[in-house]
Amino acid sequence: MIQSMTPDEFKACFKDLQGIKDEDIGVLLGTLEVKRYKAGTDVIAPGEHNSVLHLIHRGRLRVSLESVDECTVLGDFGPGQWVGEMGMIEPATSAAQVIAIEDSDVLRLSHEAFMALRRSNLELTSVLLTVISASLAERLRATINLVDSGRAGAEPAHTGRDWITEVARRLMGIAARVGA
Repeated sequence: MIQSMTPDEFKACFKDLQGIKDEDIGVLLGTLEVKRYKAGTDVIAPGEHNSVLHLIHRGRLRVSLESVDECTVLGDFGPGQWVGEMGMIEPATSAAQVIAIEDSDVLRLSHEAFMALRRSNLELTSVLLTVISASLAERLRATINLVDSGRAGAEPAHTGRDWITEVARRLMGIAARVGA
């Protein structure tokens, strides 16, 4: 699959990464690890260390937060989207669970591979960081606007849990990606 992927096919799938030059896509494709997940399999488990960006090539992944008594689904991601970017930039323990809800093919970029790319191809990693930073900044702005708007928790229909779920969705970029 990935061995035969062309730069044009990569760009067609991952439209947000259009700024990467074709030769750099070849370098990136040579760095990515391909992983297949069966439906129902954990991609990222809550409480476990995460240091990998997961670029979804085929299938769907669901992001959720679990508490002692319930699970809150924050959203679903499909082809051309990604999860785990914060772990790739700065490895840490994951609060969320990411599970494959369909059989999925994921292109994985670990923190270690990213740092090696950074040393060898600054232009490529600069584009990746620019795209990821813009996405994270958009999420943060959406969250700040939600909190500053006075909407958060102010309406009777908003419970504390609803507000936390909405903030988590905004921070994770799910609301912006699914049109909520």
